[in-house]
Amino acid sequence: MHAAELERVQARVSAAEDRRYAAMVAADAAALADLLSETLIYVHTTGDADTRQSYLDAVRTRFVEYRHLERRDERWVIRPGLVLSAGRQLGLSILQGKPGLIDVAYLSAWTLEDGRWRLTAWHATRYAPTR
Repeated sequence: MHAAELERVQARVSAAEDRRYAAMVAADAAALADLLSETLIYVHTTGDADTRQSYLDAVRTRFVEYRHLERRDERWVIRPGLVLSAGRQLGLSILQGKPGLIDVAYLSAWTLEDGRWRLTAWHATRYAPTR
C-alpha cells in the first residue's frame, strides 16, 4: 500500500471508531450493530468475553452505560483487509448502577467485510495504579 492509501484506510477506520464510541455513549445498539463483525470477540478488562450478540444486549439493556469515551496515543498497523489499533481509552461508565472511570490500554482489530470496516476483536487491560 502507498502512503496515501494507508492514510485513507486509517481515516476510514478512525471515523468508524468515532461512530462506534458515539453509538456506545448513546446506547444505540442498532448503529453499533452496523459496525460490529458477526464474528466479534470483545474481551473486557475483567477477562470476560462477549460475542457480538451478548455485547449488543449489554448495550441495549444498559447493563453498562457509557457516559464519555475517548481514545488517545493510538498506534496503527494497516494491512490489506486488516487494521490493528492500539492505544489508551479514557471515559466514564456506569456498570450495574456503579459509576466508574475507564482508563485502559486496548487493542482493536478491524476487518474489511463486504466493502465496510467492522470491528472484529477488542481487548482491554486496566492500567495499574501508579504509586
